[in-house]
Amino acid sequence: MSNAVGRSRPVSGNAAEPGAGSLQQAVAVDNYRAIKVLSIQFSLSRKQVKEIFGISERTQYRYERENPMLKPSVGDRLKRFRRILTQAVDLFEDEGEAERWLASSKVDLEGLAPLDLLGTDEGSKRVEQMLYRAEYGIFG
Repeated sequence: MSNAVGRSRPVSGNAAEPGAGSLQQAVAVDNYRAIKVLSIQFSLSRKQVKEIFGISERTQYRYERENPMLKPSVGDRLKRFRRILTQAVDLFEDEGEAERWLASSKVDLEGLAPLDLLGTDEGSKRVEQMLYRAEYGIFG
């Protein structure tokens, strides 16, 4: 699968690492750990975290040490990601299937995966519209 953001190196090695937490825990907080949990869950590279959440790679390293509260703009992107993830889980009724759908390329998105579009409001709206249409059986 090819995508515009690219999947190089995951932010962290393994979802079972101490303190990694779960998606439910990531939804409960607005600090960098929430983004870290999502990046592990979705195997996001640092580049993808930069594209989706607007946090430079250098800042990601600093945030890993400090785990600060997020800037409002980053917090907004995190909320948008959570909203779309929740919408996908509600549609597919399975967290794993929702994750697969978000990470798989789509013809309607010119071959990009929905995750690749979550860095912009316009792209996120396209993903939300796709999920809405699927929920209500509107195809084409």
